[in-house]
Amino acid sequence: MTIEWGERRFGLAFVPAHTLTDAVHLALLDPAGMLVGPVRPVCSDCQLCFRSMAMAWGAGGWAIVCDLEGGPETRLMRTDASGTLIRATDLDDLRVGPVDSVSLAFDGEGFGLLGRHDGGLVFTRHVVVP
Repeated sequence: MTIEWGERRFGLAFVPAHTLTDAVHLALLDPAGMLVGPVRPVCSDCQLCFRSMAMAWGAGGWAIVCDLEGGPETRLMRTDASGTLIRATDLDDLRVGPVDSVSLAFDGEGFGLLGRHDGGLVFTRHVVVP
C-alpha cells in the first residue's frame, strides 16, 4: 500500500486482501480522509504486486510503480486524475533482480524512480510525453 498527495486530494494505491483478483486499486480521498468516488481497479493484469509499491502525482495524473512477485519485473502504471489507467509499462531497466523497495517522484517533466535490490540502487527517469 502507498499514499501520496496530489493536487486537492490523497491517492491511496493498494492490493485488496482476500479478493479473487490481485489488481492494484486506487482510492481517492479528500483532505479529511473521506472517499471521493468509487475505489477503482487500476491494472487488472498487475497480479502479485505485493513486494514494494510507490506512487507520485504529476502531469495531471497518478503514477504507481510496483515490483511484481514471482520474477524480476517492475511495472509503472500511469492514470489520469480520476484513476483511469492510461498505460502500464514493464520497466526493462530495473530487471536486474527482485527489487526490495521502490520510491517515485515527479520533477515537473518526468518521474524519477529509485529501486533498491541486492546489487545496490538503480535510478531511472521516465519523461512524460505530452
